[in-house]
Amino acid sequence: MLGVRNSEPDRKGVTHVGIAERKASGERIREAEEARDALRAALSGVGVTLPSLGLDCVSLAADPPYPLVELGRCAPRTALRLAEALTGAAGASGGAAGCGAR
Repeated sequence: MLGVRNSEPDRKGVTHVGIAERKASGERIREAEEARDALRAALSGVGVTLPSLGLDCVSLAADPPYPLVELGRCAPRTALRLAEALTGAAGASGGAAGCGAR
């Protein structure tokens, strides 16, 4: 089970993480990196660059890590270009872009 330690804390109160949990943590980080890279490529394809796009450092520091993709801040012009790209994608697919916008 993820999040469950394989041993009791040692004399210093440190709980050692098992190999399976480390492997799962590494896989979650790789998946987040792949998601970030796929998003960066897709945005680049429609002429949008999010300058702060990356992995959220705080979520990586959790024990075990549950990484989040940080979209970051952007200039209003970039936000408008992103909105145009999403609107175009929604129109092409015949539905909403699924971003929660109302």
